Amino acid sequence: MLTKCLLLLVFVTAVACFPNGTFTVDYKNNQFLKNGQPFRYVSGSIHYFRVPQPYWQDRLHKMRLGGLNAIQTYVEWSSHEPSPGHYDFEGQNNLVEFINLAQKEDLLVILRVGPYICAERDMGGFPYWLLRTPNIKLRTSDPNYLTPVDRWLEILLPKIRPLLYENGGPIIMVQIENEYGSYGCDLNYTSHLRDKFREMLGHQVVLFTTDGNGDGYLRCGRIPDVLTTIDFGSGTNVTEAKAILYRHQEFGPFVNSEYYSGWLDYWQSPFVQVAVNPFIQTLQQLLDHNASVNIYMYHGGTNFDFKASGNGGNNYQPTLTSYDYDAPINEAGDLTDKYYAIQKLIKQYLPDTIDDRNVKNVSSKMSLPPVNMTFLATIFDMLPWFVKIHSKYPLTFEQANQAYGFILYQTNITFQPTNPAVLAIPGLRDRAHVFVDRRFAGILSRTQKYFDLSILTHNGSELSILVENQGRCSFSCFSEQRGIIGNVTINKKHLLVNWTIYRIPFQEHSFTEIITQLSQPKTKFRFASSHYRIPSIYYANFTLPNVPEYPLDTFLRTDGWGKGIAVLNGHNLGRYWPVAGPQITIYAPGPYFNEAPDSNQLFVFELDESPYWNDPNNSCQVQFVKQHIVNGAYAH
Repeated sequence: MLTKCLLLLVFVTAVACFPNGTFTVDYKNNQFLKNGQPFRYVSGSIHYFRVPQPYWQDRLHKMRLGGLNAIQTYVEWSSHEPSPGHYDFEGQNNLVEFINLAQKEDLLVILRVGPYICAERDMGGFPYWLLRTPNIKLRTSDPNYLTPVDRWLEILLPKIRPLLYENGGPIIMVQIENEYGSYGCDLNYTSHLRDKFREMLGHQVVLFTTDGNGDGYLRCGRIPDVLTTIDFGSGTNVTEAKAILYRHQEFGPFVNSEYYSGWLDYWQSPFVQVAVNPFIQTLQQLLDHNASVNIYMYHGGTNFDFKASGNGGNNYQPTLTSYDYDAPINEAGDLTDKYYAIQKLIKQYLPDTIDDRNVKNVSSKMSLPPVNMTFLATIFDMLPWFVKIHSKYPLTFEQANQAYGFILYQTNITFQPTNPAVLAIPGLRDRAHVFVDRRFAGILSRTQKYFDLSILTHNGSELSILVENQGRCSFSCFSEQRGIIGNVTINKKHLLVNWTIYRIPFQEHSFTEIITQLSQPKTKFRFASSHYRIPSIYYANFTLPNVPEYPLDTFLRTDGWGKGIAVLNGHNLGRYWPVAGPQITIYAPGPYFNEAPDSNQLFVFELDESPYWNDPNNSCQVQFVKQHIVNGAYAH
């Protein structure tokens, strides 16, 4: 009873201090109050970092017309502080602009600050450079971790404070950490974050946690004096879920902060779909229980660049470039049956939120004639333009101070091995192409658990190992480093040392510089039969057809190619891997094209097999098509 009275006192004080523009928790009556009136939200998740900036307002507008009165987004630390002390809040990372656009669309904002966010993003949104600190313990009260966290929050939170609802902005709630009860139980850590948020944001903003629908999750995820919310998907017994929540938080509104419209998807696995009817049935039950609900995802977007994560540890699986998520608004911003079913249901419960203005359900797409790709150079041709490091033993990506992309490890065999000899890389993360004297020898894969390879070599041979970081884990194993972890041996007894290590990040600016150099006549390379299965760059310059509405959204189809990345006019569209599936095409947004008659430039870095290797006399093509395929065939 005393706890209940104290909570009521906090609520009354908040209202007294801010008679206008208040958003508070009425614990006594298990509800939110907005400007002193009972309120609940039906919101949807959208991540600004997964949606091209020119499309932010379009997607937010469609969310508002769908009946939502709020949106929810994460803040991705790694995008904003790519290296220690260097901050980026411009362009695609302009968080303040995104929040202001939401307010213009009459949408409230629920902000999930982290610092850990999961979200199927590389390292759960953490910047990779945290792992450069030896023995750092992420998501704990370890000072080695809390020091950069506090420094980051002291940059971020002052930008957020003017956007709080009490200050005239749209932000009504701010989340601390993310599903912490699924990871640890360091109350000193979570309490430290709570106090830091209070220090930087004031004591009126509603802070909350999100955890799974279970006693074990809530026992460690809940933070004293912070609102507790849960998450679960369709088919869950809503009455039981509510009872679980109230076993850990006796009073307060019933909130599902992640009601799943779909699920995450992996390469070489089936695309996950959630049927409309069971999704709507459980959503209706939530609304009948007077719950506030956030639909995760409402618009998923795309894992551009190298930001898609992996998961699974010993059963590692990399996630797709697409984050379509079977969401109500699909990856390209089109409205689905799920969108209209949600809109119809919301109208029954929150009729005032529905805007009856028409919205175009499917935008026009463009298809282009086949684009002929020209061989430019192999990975070995490019080595003079990459930074190299010398080390007795292999270095990880983090030790080499590299966030994403690839690393090439080279050494020479200094003894006479047996033939065949067995190359062993037990600490491989994640996929490696092996070459002996610059000829293809085979592929090792953490996903397939192939860590040993029979090779033909001799004393003096050059051994090259190109390792791809396929995405750091977003959940559970996010503290893992990338590259070669530990030793490389021949026949389990000969330790290979004295490595030359080439950093190949393929960041947008460095990629463009390298391509410019390689395109010079004096450095032009020719395709040769010895290039069989050697990772190489191919390029094309092309012009859009003279059609008035072009450029439009489209999808890159890479039939006949193996695995790689595609870069359009300096924009890394992400990874393609159609032979693995289920994603066959990758999204190419209209704003990433140059308008006709300006020239467009496409590069692909192909790892496995281009059409050239099958028949170099034939055309080597890709094509931009109108139909997106994320639910195609997949390799088992």
